[in-house]
Amino acid sequence: MGIQNTKAKQEIKRHKVSSTLERTAQVFHVNKGRNPIAGIDISVWIMMCLSNQRVVDQFHADPKVPLTAVSETIMNKINVFLSNGWGVLMVFDGQRNPLKAETNEKRKGDLEGKKRRLARALRAPDEVSVRAIAKLRKDTVWPRDDIYGEVIRALKQNKVPVFGAPFETDHQMVALQRQGMIDYVVSTDTDMPFLGISKTIYNVNYSSGRSRGRCDILELHGPNGLFEKFFKKKFACENVSLDDVGIFACLLGNDFVKQLSEKLRYSGIVEIMKQLTALQTTSEKKDFFTAEILPKYADPAIKERFCHAVFFWKHAPVYFVTPTVASDSPRIAFQKGQYSVSLRGMDTDESSANSQFYTPVKRKMGFDPFEILRKSHTEVMAGEEGSDEAFVNLDKWSRTGLEFGLIPPQTNGSGAEVFPGSMLNFDSAPMRFFPQRSLEIWLRSRGVPIPKDANRDTIEVIVNRVRRYGIDSLPKACFRGGGAYITWAVLSPIERIDDAWMEGDDALQRIRMFAHIFPPERTNFEHLPTPD
Repeated sequence: MGIQNTKAKQEIKRHKVSSTLERTAQVFHVNKGRNPIAGIDISVWIMMCLSNQRVVDQFHADPKVPLTAVSETIMNKINVFLSNGWGVLMVFDGQRNPLKAETNEKRKGDLEGKKRRLARALRAPDEVSVRAIAKLRKDTVWPRDDIYGEVIRALKQNKVPVFGAPFETDHQMVALQRQGMIDYVVSTDTDMPFLGISKTIYNVNYSSGRSRGRCDILELHGPNGLFEKFFKKKFACENVSLDDVGIFACLLGNDFVKQLSEKLRYSGIVEIMKQLTALQTTSEKKDFFTAEILPKYADPAIKERFCHAVFFWKHAPVYFVTPTVASDSPRIAFQKGQYSVSLRGMDTDESSANSQFYTPVKRKMGFDPFEILRKSHTEVMAGEEGSDEAFVNLDKWSRTGLEFGLIPPQTNGSGAEVFPGSMLNFDSAPMRFFPQRSLEIWLRSRGVPIPKDANRDTIEVIVNRVRRYGIDSLPKACFRGGGAYITWAVLSPIERIDDAWMEGDDALQRIRMFAHIFPPERTNFEHLPTPD
């Protein structure tokens, strides 16, 4: 994500300053008399969670379970900020950007291909290694709508402020910072300073050790900011504007348009910017853009896309907050809940609040945000259109116009709620794939406390001490390939024990059938009745 040109990204990184969240908050409090507020792109954090094994297990659970592992991880990260004197505003993205349709379609195609390979592997599990299946399971995890719903539920339950954007989160951050609603942006993207974010926080350490809270900070303004240390020096010009930086970002390539030319070196793009920034008036720069930059794009489609990207970079549609009480700032009004919302360009141009600002679309941004934002909503809601305020508060999602869906907790055969993931459907995954998970379920269902992030070594320690919980016998296990392999007797209920499974559960029937088909395993299932 962010700027594509590797050379530019490397040079930008050199201007980061190491600090800590605590120190940064203290300095801010001395200067401003209040705690700083960090704007956080929740989608980035969700994506970072998806490779976690607990998340993978919950994602592929059948029947489905709420992905509490994601919301718990995010709350833990938020607490790192809160414990160091920060406030946070969690920002959610909305409608998918039409300028990224090609990229999104490619990602969707790659995901669908991996889903098909996983389905084929599960139909013939004995022909595919456990490691290969594990990788496919991890590669097919994606941010389903219910994941967003679960995260929002957890944030609101913990009274963490949220803000829904109409389109791109990055550009909404710019608007929020310009309105004084956030002071820093937490990001992994290199394009945040190019958009105009004045202070960006990178590489936060969320561990529980002594390095907890360490981070890197990149500032745009001030004596050590990017304008002074990078842009002005690079372009040999004292009058560099954000509009100039936006053109530079599009020439370098970003999420919306590829780099000007694979053959044109970074130094060549810098030279173009030197010529552009040397011009004194807006009219001169416009003429240079038309006469010197656009002709370098030979393909008309790419040229048009570049123009759309430059316009979007400056006028991306975002939500602005207008206080109900004139004396209140947008930040105070939002905290009070006394405000209205309007859709306009992130550069605060008042005229952009009118949909005609974005037409004709071919000559402007390539799409009308007002039309895109409303069209899908009226289609799915049968005329019951959501309000901008509802989208900002995340009572509904601006992407769909609907409330966020939630997956109900799992229940066993008697209707009692069980812990997430304790129900397994072996028709959707090979039985040999869950040795550790099976033992964890067996222990939990008998009242043995298991840490949420327990690994195999942790569970083995618990097994060795399990008799203190009044359990007379442990599941039988054999050893294969140097690692413990728990047989599926671990999932069977024991008399007078309130197990997670009941007699009528499909998973239990499957286990019985497994014991009946494979006689060598029958001794592990002697206490179970033979299936009919």
